[in-house]
Amino acid sequence: MHKLINYSLFYIIILLAACTLPTGLEPVSGVEGYLQVADSTFYSGDIKAIALIVLDRLDLDHLADHFVTYGDPILPCESNIPCDSLNYFFIQLPPGGYLLAPVGLLIPPEKLITDLDSILADPLSYIKLPGSTDIKTVLIREKEITAQDVTW
Repeated sequence: MHKLINYSLFYIIILLAACTLPTGLEPVSGVEGYLQVADSTFYSGDIKAIALIVLDRLDLDHLADHFVTYGDPILPCESNIPCDSLNYFFIQLPPGGYLLAPVGLLIPPEKLITDLDSILADPLSYIKLPGSTDIKTVLIREKEITAQDVTW
């Protein structure tokens, strides 16, 4: 009986130790960098904000079919407040190959967030695509953050 209690206590102590050992955070994969936006981008008044979108393939006729996600919208600088033209971004993505494209939003960014399904149905009437040289290809490896700077 005494042996049974000792073995039981031994297993309980091991079980408690295993449950309380810290395991750490799981590494993530994605892309980070700086999106540089020239002040002149907003001069026309058509573009309300810039967003960095992620596509798995570039097909302008079926853009919504290849849309993966988007980053936080960048608003134009206010005339009386100086701001930096470099805007940090991080987008968490599973491993794979992607295209990063900064797009001009022709609608306020809050409408993009609230009405994404309607916008994806006809994206070219709500966004302005950059030139092909502004679209970057990025390869994400497992559990790795890939650095990529984008200019528009």
